[in-house]
Amino acid sequence: MLNINDMEKRHQFRFMTDKVPDKKIIDKIVKDALKLTPIKNNTWFFYVDIYGPEYAEDKRKLCLQTACAIPEIQEDYIHQQYSIGMPREKLIQEDLFPILDEYYETGKRGLGMPAFNTQVRAPYLFVFRVKRSHYALRTMMVKMIAKNENETYAEGEDVRPVSSAWPGASMFAYVMSVLANKEGLDASFCQCHFPNNYNYNVIYNEEIDDPLFFLSIGYGDTTKNNNRQNSLRPNQGNVIKWM
Repeated sequence: MLNINDMEKRHQFRFMTDKVPDKKIIDKIVKDALKLTPIKNNTWFFYVDIYGPEYAEDKRKLCLQTACAIPEIQEDYIHQQYSIGMPREKLIQEDLFPILDEYYETGKRGLGMPAFNTQVRAPYLFVFRVKRSHYALRTMMVKMIAKNENETYAEGEDVRPVSSAWPGASMFAYVMSVLANKEGLDASFCQCHFPNNYNYNVIYNEEIDDPLFFLSIGYGDTTKNNNRQNSLRPNQGNVIKWM
């Protein structure tokens, strides 16, 4: 049974160790989360792909697509250097792997260099995606709304039911993260990601649906700096309003 202590253990780790949790524990977390999570209309508008430790190299490649902006120079390094259509984009692995590997090893980002969401390299990576079978339903609903309001709707436009997928996916992922804490494991989220046609990996490429977000489960690496993400807490008065 969950208790308040399990919830208070939640911590967003940027770095995970290479220690691999027991697969049976991961399977138990998934099954328990399926029982505990409320889902809109009891309809799963999303699905989850699980990538275990055998996908380590694909996770390393994926990590290149989670690079963050560089505050020191006030511009997005990745989109500046590797935006769609630029010839240099095909060199993304050659250029960025040395930077990624050093960051992963030391936990420190060099001045003027991008940081990476290295939690996606955890032993178990859960990729939340919109279920394609519900695209048609969403398209029909949008067309009906547009017709009633005398608006136009572009035929063939790919409108994904993100609004329907997000609530259930988010709650399912959070329940999993707390259950992971209960089992002595750590969990981290990542939504900073971008597509890249020259960095092929089986997790995120142009041949499969774009991910909503990632959930990583493993053992947090306490030897590296993981504090920044947990220091940004909201002021209650800015979020909560008693009526």
